[in-house]
Amino acid sequence: IFEEAKKSIESLGKNMEEKIEQIYRAAIKSASQKMAETEKNIENYEKEKLKEIDQKIIQIIESTIKKTVGKIIDTSTHEKLVIEALEKAKKEIF
Repeated sequence: IFEEAKKSIESLGKNMEEKIEQIYRAAIKSASQKMAETEKNIENYEKEKLKEIDQKIIQIIESTIKKTVGKIIDTSTHEKLVIEALEKAKKEIF
C-alpha cells in the first residue's frame, strides 16, 4: 500500500508539473501575442497622428499663403511657381 501511495503521489507530482508547464507556456504565448498587438496598435496610432500633423501643417501653410498671396493655390501650382522662381534666379546669377 505504501508503494502504491508513493507511486500515486509521484504520478500526481509529474502531472502537476506538466500542467504548470502547459499553463506557463500558454501564458508566455498570450503575453507575446498581446505585446505584438500592442506594438502594432502603437505604430498605427503614431502613423495616424503623424498624418494628422501633416494635414495641420498643410492647413497652416495654405492659410499663410492665402494671407500673403491673397488666394489659395494647389500644390502643383506652388511647385511650378517655385521652379520658375529658381530658374529665374539662376539666369540672373549666372
